[in-house]
Amino acid sequence: MGMRNKKLIDDINYLFKTLPRKHKDLYALISKDEFIMMTDRVVALVDNKDFKQKDFPIVLQMIFAKIRDAHSMVDRYQDPKTPFYFEHINGTYAPVVVSKETKKLLLTKLKSINGYSIEEFSRLIDKYIIYDNPEAQKLQISRSLSDWKLINYVTSNKNKYITYVFADGTKVKSKKRLKSTMQTSIYWTEGLEFLRERPSYFLLSKGNALYIKYSRCREDQDYPLKQFTREIRAAIKKNTPSKIVVDFRNNHGGNSSLFDQIADVLKSYIDKNKPKVYCLINRKVFSSGTLNTYDVKYKLGATVVGQPASQGINHFGYTHFFELPNSKVEIRYSSEYWKFIDGNDPVIKPDVYIEPTIADYKNGNDPVLQYCLD
Repeated sequence: MGMRNKKLIDDINYLFKTLPRKHKDLYALISKDEFIMMTDRVVALVDNKDFKQKDFPIVLQMIFAKIRDAHSMVDRYQDPKTPFYFEHINGTYAPVVVSKETKKLLLTKLKSINGYSIEEFSRLIDKYIIYDNPEAQKLQISRSLSDWKLINYVTSNKNKYITYVFADGTKVKSKKRLKSTMQTSIYWTEGLEFLRERPSYFLLSKGNALYIKYSRCREDQDYPLKQFTREIRAAIKKNTPSKIVVDFRNNHGGNSSLFDQIADVLKSYIDKNKPKVYCLINRKVFSSGTLNTYDVKYKLGATVVGQPASQGINHFGYTHFFELPNSKVEIRYSSEYWKFIDGNDPVIKPDVYIEPTIADYKNGNDPVLQYCLD
């Protein structure tokens, strides 16, 4: 065993001792015997003269994939990506962000990656991705399709590019995305602007409806939430809307309590005027986004429309970090658990299920929002 490998094994042992102590309730998610088995499995992979240190964060992820807490993981956010970003759309995976040079491939079904069909690739990565429900699985597969290191590791790729093959026969040899890489997205299509993650929040009056977009549970320092809340109050007073639409789509969390001031203003109006209330979600709604969905559904009486969220109302969260001493790999872990309802359904299901098709996206249609406005 080389010294490098010994240091990595020391890191695995450090993880084994530290994670149960710091995590809110690790053994509610994985038995101690399973945890031992998984750490031993990773030690066996690392204890090999051919093992490469660059692959260490990926094999460590196998442990967290078994734990299945979406807030606990190896921090690989800075790892390189390809210029493509994919989403699951009606049973297929297609790019919604591409480089400027490959703009024609937007929303074209992906057929294979490095010679593996999407079904084969999904099976290869399954033990490295973290999910506890089918919606989260679709989301993690989507993200993995642009994960440079993971793709190369599971497909044993030695090339300096990743090969994507699309349903129209187009083959692309993609290199890593650079800061200078110019990209384009379907979300700049007219009609799809309500699916963007930024700006974090805004409001519009649309006919007899007040539309509130809230895509990030974080305050914009240039547009304080107190100002946003005042504008909501003023819009309600001026227009007395018969419908209120709160759009959480693509909201992957932050500080859930920031929405309380908005909810208070809305509840006061709803209790008095009884407007129809809608809450829009999709599978990118996660963490604090699900807590805010709970508030709008159960406290404001909203009809939830869209696709299931990738997390349930009850969940672990409030992430903290620690660093492995030798590799300096950063580990994220949950320090809290929120329980709001009996049972443990791992997803929030919409009252009205609507999933846009590729044709909807191409034509700039937003059937989820349109359902509420109609």
